[in-house]
Amino acid sequence: MSMQDKEEKEELQKKEVIEEKRQSGLGISSMVLSIIAIVISFAPFINIIILPLAIISIVFALLTIIRRSVRKSFAIAGLILSIIAIIVAFSMTLFAIRMMEKSGRELERIAKESEQRTKYDVTDIELKVDDKSTKVTGKIKNKSGEKKEYLTMTVPIIDKETGKKIIDLYRSKQKLR
Repeated sequence: MSMQDKEEKEELQKKEVIEEKRQSGLGISSMVLSIIAIVISFAPFINIIILPLAIISIVFALLTIIRRSVRKSFAIAGLILSIIAIIVAFSMTLFAIRMMEKSGRELERIAKESEQRTKYDVTDIELKVDDKSTKVTGKIKNKSGEKKEYLTMTVPIIDKETGKKIIDLYRSKQKLR
């Protein structure tokens, strides 16, 4: 081998090393877009905007990975982060939808329970306590129009000074008029 051939070979190797060390703008763009996507992916419903960002980031990453003369580390990181961002975004949105459905069912249950409680008008409640007994009297009017054969009532007894409940009194009445 001649001296000129050796010099050309060394120069070619130096060029390859220099080219290999060069970063790709697409790889860096992929990384930046994927970081933005992963941050936004945790916010339910608005995280849907990360989908185009993540897809562009994946395309940039794949284009960079295919090229031979550039570093691929940012592109690989961008690809991985974009995939994670898409998974997190869909998971957070599904979780939020489930929670909203669960909350809706709970609100319906509370409304129904509240409606049940307003079917009766309770008035003229009087509590008489003596040494031998405790007597609660009052009037109950059925506003629902439904025929009832029995009624169970709970009356909480509250201490006026502390506001704490002392006891619940229960009363059942059968053969209503």
